[in-house]
Amino acid sequence: MLRRLLNIVQKDLKVYLSDRRAVIISLMVPIAIASFLAVIFGGVGGGGSKKATALLFVDQDNSPESQRLFDRLKEGKSLAPERVTESEAKERIASGKASFGVVVPKGFGAKAMGGMMGGEKASLNFLFDPSKSTEAGIYRGPVIQSAVSAVLNKPMSDYPGPIQIESTPVAKTGLTDRQVTMAHAFAGMAVQGILFGSIELAMGLIRERQRGFGKRLRSAPFNPIWFLLGRWISGAVIAMFVMTAVLIFGVFAFKIPLQGSVLGLGLTIVCSGLMSAGLGLLISSLGRTEPQSRGLSVFIVLFLNMVGGAWFPSFLFPEWVQTVGKALPSTWAVNALDAMTWRGQGLSQALLPSAILLGFAVLFVAIASRKASWEPVQA
Repeated sequence: MLRRLLNIVQKDLKVYLSDRRAVIISLMVPIAIASFLAVIFGGVGGGGSKKATALLFVDQDNSPESQRLFDRLKEGKSLAPERVTESEAKERIASGKASFGVVVPKGFGAKAMGGMMGGEKASLNFLFDPSKSTEAGIYRGPVIQSAVSAVLNKPMSDYPGPIQIESTPVAKTGLTDRQVTMAHAFAGMAVQGILFGSIELAMGLIRERQRGFGKRLRSAPFNPIWFLLGRWISGAVIAMFVMTAVLIFGVFAFKIPLQGSVLGLGLTIVCSGLMSAGLGLLISSLGRTEPQSRGLSVFIVLFLNMVGGAWFPSFLFPEWVQTVGKALPSTWAVNALDAMTWRGQGLSQALLPSAILLGFAVLFVAIASRKASWEPVQA
């Protein structure tokens, strides 16, 4: 009985070790992911430096105290203030072009000095993108510290000072933080869902190839590229269905707002589906066997989700990671869904992301068709 058990174990180990590339990938994927997270959150090799976050600065007081506040913020390492009007600040934050701002109301300097004598405290209004409420809570600290330092005209102090700060979420749709958080979560998970679906598309193609379907396809009376295009379109339709179903569930179960362009939302879903299906074709062309491609595909999808902001807030990442994230299709897909749902943006805001997603789709399919190496059938 024990010998039979050992034979089963020996057989499975031989099967596992028979595909050396699959073994290497199975080892490298968790190592690569762990190393990537270590670099991001541990700052290995000096890669942990973060770029100062933009802060729209609205000075309605024009006092020495407000000028010193601007200077203190500029001297700090976490925020980079930019002078704008209040209307411009709210417009840029509502459209997603900026995330944070602070309004220094008229009379700030006088009230701050009076507050030190027990009078009415001066107040600041901290504006923030409601989808980034976590980051807002962190960046409020440097603002209030800089304000106290500006009023006292001394270096940063723990003294609470005569300052109070109010936080105002800025969105065109006037939604609550909870609604925005849920809408953003469904956008991210809808994109993640279709990316994981691309893995199944890739595995299906590889299984067909292993059964000898490619040889039979080359003998068929049509160019094999049509088969690849057919799988691309069918995979895209499935991805569109999944994304639509996820969003519909969010609308009815969690009251996710759809306040943007319906046409823009549809365009985003179509281009996202084409992109994810194209990714599936690309993955299928990169590995020779299913174990090889599955390990590689898991790494690719996890990378797109992590760096694209579906799992972690982007402010946690070093500057170089945030720069990489802006170039990923997953980031463009999530941002477009945000714009068409809770941000309440028009069709024009969906055109560029959709064009980029379509560009990625065409690129993925082009590489996959070249790597597939199916010879055209001579007429």
